[in-house]
Amino acid sequence: MAFFFHGTMAAMTRLFAALTLALLSLAAQAADRPYVFANSGAAEDDEEQVWSVENWYRKAGRQASLTVAPEYAFNPDNSLQAEFRRVVDRDRGNGHELEIEFKHLFNRISRDGWGWGVVAAIDMERPRGGPWERAALSLSVPLTGSSARPTPASCTSTWAWPSRARSGESSPR
Repeated sequence: MAFFFHGTMAAMTRLFAALTLALLSLAAQAADRPYVFANSGAAEDDEEQVWSVENWYRKAGRQASLTVAPEYAFNPDNSLQAEFRRVVDRDRGNGHELEIEFKHLFNRISRDGWGWGVVAAIDMERPRGGPWERAALSLSVPLTGSSARPTPASCTSTWAWPSRARSGESSPR
């Protein structure tokens, strides 16, 4: 009986916490497109000296991860984002990941009807609590065209260079 009661209290506590967060989120104000910048060539004209934070929880099989990604927009054309990720993997061990992205747009979709930019990123990881190592470098070129639809059409080309240690080769000393 005591085990049932303890499990029920834990479930009720989680439910109360979820409802509290849901109610608090109703009062929060959000931008209409804070992260269009990340995967397209569109930006808001008023995104200048603005902080925003994105976070998500992902579960796939025996792996779960929590990511927190603050981003600072210096102006509508340039921003810097850091993604901090904690990975729990029952098969391969737990670890941490860090990704730093610099984003730059070359023109304005609101003015020209299309937009393009570049996203340069470096990925670092710390598998199983070991030392930090570079996982990859990547370069993306997003291209976005405006249309009558509320969401612009986008495509992105990405090039990635995994680290030598990650691709199975030994790194030079």
